[in-house]
Amino acid sequence: MRFTYDKKLPALLVKIEEALVSKTPKAVANLKVSEPAYAIFLWYEDSSSCGDLAPHFGVGVESMRTVCAKRYDNGELANDCIWRPQQVITELVPRGSFKDRVFTNRCKEAYALMLAANKTGEPLEDEGELLRPFRSMMHRVASRLNEYEWEGLLRTMEEFVVVSLDQIGYWLEEDLKSSIPKAKLKLLQQRGLLFGSK
Repeated sequence: MRFTYDKKLPALLVKIEEALVSKTPKAVANLKVSEPAYAIFLWYEDSSSCGDLAPHFGVGVESMRTVCAKRYDNGELANDCIWRPQQVITELVPRGSFKDRVFTNRCKEAYALMLAANKTGEPLEDEGELLRPFRSMMHRVASRLNEYEWEGLLRTMEEFVVVSLDQIGYWLEEDLKSSIPKAKLKLLQQRGLLFGSK
């Protein structure tokens, strides 16, 4: 299904993207995470969220990965835990949010414009395509932040990546592949840290 979006949406998404790229490093540093990190998560919402629809973030640390491996004896369930810790081991995730009212309002407006493009009059079974403009923007943010020099702000593991994922994890595999550079995807695959690795 193709959607026709309001012409204001692209410029609005550019502002949201630039804000995320500029704000994320300092926001992550403010969490004062001391453990080595395997990921920074940038979570976006589907339209069912009761929150403000602004992305929020967390850091995947080494001890979380250890817990996932022990709890699920490695394999696919362990990888699900590693990449969806906000759903599986919620209490262990260092996390934060962006406390900027202008930014939050822009995110709300972007969602309103995307939802208005659904002319069916009915909720969609899968909003993946309807929310594609925002999702693609989030993937670009992750790609740009994967090029950021994190040294000094965070201790990173060799497999470290920045990923943009939906809060529930409904589009998890697609989001991972769209966020992670090819060389890192290959490394994660080789180490059994992605779905279908083993």
